[in-house]
Amino acid sequence: MEKGEYLRMTPTDHTKKKLNLIENYQLIIHNYFMTLQEIDTLSVAEKIQLVEDLWDSVAVSNAEIPFPAWQKQELDRRRQNFLSTPNSGMTWQEVKGSVLKNHGE
Repeated sequence: MEKGEYLRMTPTDHTKKKLNLIENYQLIIHNYFMTLQEIDTLSVAEKIQLVEDLWDSVAVSNAEIPFPAWQKQELDRRRQNFLSTPNSGMTWQEVKGSVLKNHGE
């Protein structure tokens, strides 16, 4: 695929080639064929597309994404708080109203 070709594809072409492109980027990055200097030569749109494709490859990998112990502890604390006092939160309308009241529309 030539530089910029991905950005000129139609939505149908995009759908057909997306997984292939993700695999190509994985191969390129895994084998270190694309250096940081080469990535730096890509246009902003191509860099954004590269990041999106890499993120898509992470999302479909079914791999566990590690997170720090403090984050798990905080999630556990919040879950426990919710289970012990389920009505302690605010509805979306209450949150939105509070934000608009304090920060304007």
